[in-house]
Amino acid sequence: MTNKTPTKSSYSKSVQQIPHEAPKDEETLKSYAEAMNTSTERKETKKSFKLRQVLCSKAYLGLVLLRLVLLWLPGYISNDEYYYTDWASRDVLGLPVVVPEEMDLTPPCHSALTMFLTSGYSLYLLKLLKQSSKVYLYMESLLGSNLTNTLLRSGLGIFLFPRMVPFVLSLFQDVLILKLCGRKKSFARNALYAFDLSWPALCLFCRPTTAMWQSICLLLLLLSLLRVVKTNRIFSLYGFAAALGIFIDPTFVIYAAGLLPLLLFGSNASWKKYTLAALLGLLTFLSTCFVFILFDSLYFGTLQVYLAGKVIRTPLDFLLQFKELISQYTSFKALLSAVSWQGKLLVTSLNYYATVVPWKSWLRLQFENDFTHLLYHLPVLVGPCLFLLFRYMATNLTSTYKDLMTEYKKMSATTESTRKKKKKSSSHKSSKEQQKEEEAFFEPIELAIMLALFALSFSRAQEITQLAPIVPLLSIMIADDLFGDGKQKTKKWMRHLFIAYSITGVVVFGMLHQSGVVTWLLRESMHPGEEASHLVFYRTFRPPPSLLGEHVPKFQLYHLGDENVHSEHLLSFLADLETMSSDQPIFVGTSATVGLNYEELQVYNTLPGHLTVSDLPATSYGLLKESKFVVYRYWSKVSAAVRDAAEHQ
Repeated sequence: MTNKTPTKSSYSKSVQQIPHEAPKDEETLKSYAEAMNTSTERKETKKSFKLRQVLCSKAYLGLVLLRLVLLWLPGYISNDEYYYTDWASRDVLGLPVVVPEEMDLTPPCHSALTMFLTSGYSLYLLKLLKQSSKVYLYMESLLGSNLTNTLLRSGLGIFLFPRMVPFVLSLFQDVLILKLCGRKKSFARNALYAFDLSWPALCLFCRPTTAMWQSICLLLLLLSLLRVVKTNRIFSLYGFAAALGIFIDPTFVIYAAGLLPLLLFGSNASWKKYTLAALLGLLTFLSTCFVFILFDSLYFGTLQVYLAGKVIRTPLDFLLQFKELISQYTSFKALLSAVSWQGKLLVTSLNYYATVVPWKSWLRLQFENDFTHLLYHLPVLVGPCLFLLFRYMATNLTSTYKDLMTEYKKMSATTESTRKKKKKSSSHKSSKEQQKEEEAFFEPIELAIMLALFALSFSRAQEITQLAPIVPLLSIMIADDLFGDGKQKTKKWMRHLFIAYSITGVVVFGMLHQSGVVTWLLRESMHPGEEASHLVFYRTFRPPPSLLGEHVPKFQLYHLGDENVHSEHLLSFLADLETMSSDQPIFVGTSATVGLNYEELQVYNTLPGHLTVSDLPATSYGLLKESKFVVYRYWSKVSAAVRDAAEHQ
């Protein structure tokens, strides 16, 4: 048998014969080893990891269970946390709840469909459970009558049910993160754990606000730009996510418009495919907007639709009667002839831009902002990982500066020196080409983060929920620094510091922050008194009246949350309230650090676990001792004398 050097054809044949024959000489042994390595590498590259490998792991399931348990925490993180819950309690459950002014503007500036997507549908499910006698008897046999009444009649059900919707959406959010980071299994797993272990993922995103929906829409935008291959699907997904995000929260236009140039100028498709895809994306955007516009127009009563002479007052009536019309009319032309309308369409997002956004002051370069997002919200959301982001941005700036300097030197140097530099740069290009894919992946993410930090910093009312949608993007950027397999000791140190900060954030914001407001309202709803009373909240967040449940008519809530309201103003307000209250009891709730040491105010009850951000310097040395919510009973001098006389008798 003669030895021959393997050609391409013989090499492919030898590769095919690998499983059947064993090599007998050194050359075929080398080719055998090389072929096995290349074949295994090809198999590994072709096999993309499956989502269930991460989603079904014990670590992820433990995080999901922890997220479910933390839904019970009474922390009051953001001032707008219960806005949509109060709105849904009034319109869906029919409770006499005073809706916040931001949600009750004229003309309407917030979509009613957004209210249903955040809290309305979950409270509608609670309403159906109350009305169903079979479900009530089953829950009574399973949980007992007392616990069933507490869950359905008090504010506990209104407290828990709206949190189940963002909890379910958080699972879909995790899938989007894995899809977006689907380059490598290790990177996707690190990005998911970096986000799921952060305190915003455990506490903030599972609250009934628009933060979860905005985060999902932003991830869909980035997914369309980075992971979708077909051009028509790219434009369609982008149009759907942009329209959904804009009507969920009108400030989402910052992301939709800011990332739009990457969509328009980043496609390599032919002109014909590009035009068709752009038209399809525009059609998807307009159709999604039309769903919100039609729903809001019917809900707020600006548009009246008549189906076969019957007036449609709510979107639910429209769906029910539309099914009947489909069964009656066989042709589409006859169906259209039975539909008529009167009124005008309502676009809540345009009303927001025209009413809420201070265009006049912006045109005069008068910005009324205190940069709360940059100075407070961003450090609170990220914590010690902010140093990693600063380092990442610093390295990017230095690399771009070096590239600019090399280009400048190339232009100013002589031809001989440029040739030498070209040789040096050619060896340096190989390392840059390896980073080309990572730079192309992180550029849209960095752009979205910078858009949020820059544009949202000029808004008037800056809440932490506005900046929350970029937290998954920040977690993706620092994922390898926290959970990578590097040999640096700083990564382990930063990982432990990150976990410690997450635990601190869960305790401070999820458990203690303004929790006395929620706990007091829930206790009053579970154990209401026989007589009506006045509840005054002093230097706290706005009390959500929906947490009183069906006992809302028994209470009158007052909010004196401004720090400029001193204790003397509080006493004068209580004196005026007593003259108009017709002997109804008056209670004042505030933090223990305020210290209302007056004869008229006597301690009635003390609730453990209440903390405000302004109290942190005062309670830094005695956090567990001073983090309390104190309820005072107000007695004027006349009422106190009458009470003492009655007790003496």
